Amino acid sequence: MLADAWIVMLKEWREVLFRGMGMRGSIGFFGLVVLVFGVAIPARSGSLWVTVPWSALTAAWLPLMLVMAVVADSFAGERERHTLETLLASRLSDGAILLGKVAAAVVFAWGMLLLVAAMSLVTVNVVVPRAQPWLHPLLWRWEEAFGVIVLGLLVTVLCATIGVMVSLKSETVRQANLRLSMGLILFFPAIMLLFVGVYSVMPADVQIVVLDSVQTWRPGPVLFVITLVLTAIDGLLIWLSSRLFVRNRLILD
Repeated sequence: MLADAWIVMLKEWREVLFRGMGMRGSIGFFGLVVLVFGVAIPARSGSLWVTVPWSALTAAWLPLMLVMAVVADSFAGERERHTLETLLASRLSDGAILLGKVAAAVVFAWGMLLLVAAMSLVTVNVVVPRAQPWLHPLLWRWEEAFGVIVLGLLVTVLCATIGVMVSLKSETVRQANLRLSMGLILFFPAIMLLFVGVYSVMPADVQIVVLDSVQTWRPGPVLFVITLVLTAIDGLLIWLSSRLFVRNRLILD
C-alpha cells in the first residue's frame, strides 16, 4: 500500500504544484514563504527569535497556510478535471488513495516548515553580531525545537486530514476553499476551547503543575498534554476520513 500511496502523492504534487500553480508560480510562492518567514521576520527579531520562548511556536500556524495551498484540490480538483472516476476505477486501494492525498499535503507543508525553521536559525546567526559565533551558535532550546518539529507535524496532519475530508465532500475547488477558509476562522477558538475542556477535567494536582509550568515557562508538562491531545485528534480524524471514503458512493456521485 505504501508504494501505491507514493504514486498518488507524486501525482498530487505534479498536478497541483507544477501544473496548477505552474513552475514559476510554485517557485515564486515557495521562495516568498521562505523569504518572509525564514529571513525577514527572524532578521527583524534578532536574538529574540531564539530567546523569547514563544517565538518558535509562532511558526506552528504556518502549515495552515501551506496546506490550504494544495489540499482543496485533492478530490474537488479531480471532480472538476473529470479524473476522479479514472482514479477510483484504478487498482489502487482506498487506503492508498487516501493516504497518498493526505501525505502529499503533509510532506509538502511540514517540509516547508522545517526549511523555514532552519533558514530562520541561519538568518539569526548571521545578523546578530557576537564574539566567536561559531563556538556559540544561537539555537532554540529543546522545548522550542520540539514544538516546531513534533507539534508542527501533528498540526500539519490535522490540517491536511481536515482539508482532504472537506475536499472529499466538495463539488468544486472554490467550494472547498470557501469551506476551509470558514473553518480556519473557527479553528483557533475551537482548539482553545478543546484545551480548556481538557484542562478542566484534569485532577486538581495536575492542573496546578500545568498552570505553574505555563507561568514559569517550564513547558515540559504543557507540551506533553498538547502532544497527547493532538495525537488523539489526528488519530480520530484519520479514522473518520477512512470511514467517509466510500469508493462506490464517490463513483456514483
